[in-house]
Amino acid sequence: MVKLARKICAIAIFAALATVCISTNTFAASVEVDNFTDFQTAIANGDNVKLTDDISATGDMTFTKPLTIDLNGRQFKAQWAQLVIDADITVDDTSSAKMAKYI
Repeated sequence: MVKLARKICAIAIFAALATVCISTNTFAASVEVDNFTDFQTAIANGDNVKLTDDISATGDMTFTKPLTIDLNGRQFKAQWAQLVIDADITVDDTSSAKMAKYI
């Protein structure tokens, strides 16, 4: 009977911990951007980004949080002076035409 009570207690504790882990996990929001300033702001906030227009990027850029950039059939043209990537970044194109370009 004691072994059964321990197993039930262990299962209850595991379930409680799993619930806490799942409920405290924060998923990045998806932000639609149409200019480089909004792109930088979204990246700094740790948001996933979806382009709604072509964007030209210049200057410095630092990625420190994992994120997804959805080119959404748009063109992202970058001329970085300095680019630092210290996180996992996924670049995708969810448009039906799949015509996105990263230059």
